[in-house]
Amino acid sequence: MSRRSGILMIGASAVMLSVVPALAADLPPPPPPPAAAEHSCFYLRGDIGLGIHEEPTITKGGTSATNPDLQDNFLVEVGAGCQVNKYFRADVTVGYRDASNMREVFNDLNGEISSYTVLANAYIDLVRWGNLTPYVGAGLGVAFHEMDNVSLPAGSSDGSSTEFAWALYAGLSYNISPSFTIDAGYRFIDLGSPESGGTSVFRMDDFESHDLRIGLRWYFAS
Repeated sequence: MSRRSGILMIGASAVMLSVVPALAADLPPPPPPPAAAEHSCFYLRGDIGLGIHEEPTITKGGTSATNPDLQDNFLVEVGAGCQVNKYFRADVTVGYRDASNMREVFNDLNGEISSYTVLANAYIDLVRWGNLTPYVGAGLGVAFHEMDNVSLPAGSSDGSSTEFAWALYAGLSYNISPSFTIDAGYRFIDLGSPESGGTSVFRMDDFESHDLRIGLRWYFAS
């Protein structure tokens, strides 16, 4: 490389070094990093579980059934709600409880009962430990009962009824991610006093269940 060429290269480099800062000063600032996704209060939920029934009180024409037995059943629920703040949330759930067999010790009662429920629920989320949050709650609503395949007592038949229902909740939730939460809990639910049809109506009082449930809540992004 000649001396003249070297001088020219040094001069060009000096010019470029002086121009680049000026050009950089004229460029707009880099865009900020994308903000973390925010979530609205609204969520959907789905739950499955097992209903373990208390022994009901059943009367048939004024006579009490002797040691009536009501089979445990499977249940499924869906719902929608809102996480109002980190301590309080509320939702509405619709559930189905599959058919349970009704029997008694002297074989004077025979039939099945299945139910649909609609409940408005409120929960208090307690102290949060990492991703775990214990909670308690309560609900009010209605239960729609269907009695099918009723063959005993004589004179009774299939029937349907709508009853007031209420529930108490306790459970534990685990945040898998900002959008998904696993919910495992216990519920005591009183399903009212359904009745059969026919000329010899029988009535089921204290229709109560201890429900073990597990489900998933999905929170909407804003």
